[in-house]
Amino acid sequence: MKKFIGLIVTVITIIISIIVLKGTGRYIGSVVGIIVGAITSILLYGFAAQKYKGTIIAAILVAVTGAVLLFFIVTTGYFFLIDLHDFFTIEHSLDLQPHGSYTIDTSGIKKYMETKENESFTYFLQLGTGDEKMDVYRRNHALKEYGVELPDELLGDIAASDEYSYIVLSFGSELKEVKYKYLGYFSDGVTSKAKITFCEDYQDNVVYAYFMKKRHFMLWKDRKKCF
Repeated sequence: MKKFIGLIVTVITIIISIIVLKGTGRYIGSVVGIIVGAITSILLYGFAAQKYKGTIIAAILVAVTGAVLLFFIVTTGYFFLIDLHDFFTIEHSLDLQPHGSYTIDTSGIKKYMETKENESFTYFLQLGTGDEKMDVYRRNHALKEYGVELPDELLGDIAASDEYSYIVLSFGSELKEVKYKYLGYFSDGVTSKAKITFCEDYQDNVVYAYFMKKRHFMLWKDRKKCF
């Protein structure tokens, strides 16, 4: 049991830091917990082995190293921690530029999404703009996969867009807002957790188009209907 006391101290300190402290204080409290746990383990193990001199020296080295690390965190590293904390906790809103609504046949995408007959259907889709061959191929491939045929007018605007890099398509309802928090950078491309709010009355077989400058790979947290 004694050999786990250091680990237990670390875990308890980290839990207390998360519950009691806020913001960057949680990181500092967690580091303190790791340092205290390490020193506790060294002292218990060393005294049990009757290696007093070596144990004290090792404990002092860990304490000094920990003190230097904490000094860096609360000075130079403090601003890094603030940026890191803000990056993952601040909620952002997508800057969407409305581009009108269009009547289309949504039976294909409803079938793709396995939507029940006569059920209200809302969906959110991002596509790249541009008229390069690869841009057109990727866009057409995605639309074909979802079973969507867009009007020639909208396709022309998407291809001719220079200012905006992506088009957002909202099926069934207008978008009130899209808020997101960053998760990080992963191999599957998911970098954000999104909360999508659809607004206005449901309009069957209607798609609403929005342009935006930067694409966000998103994992949908939830979708809300706002009336």
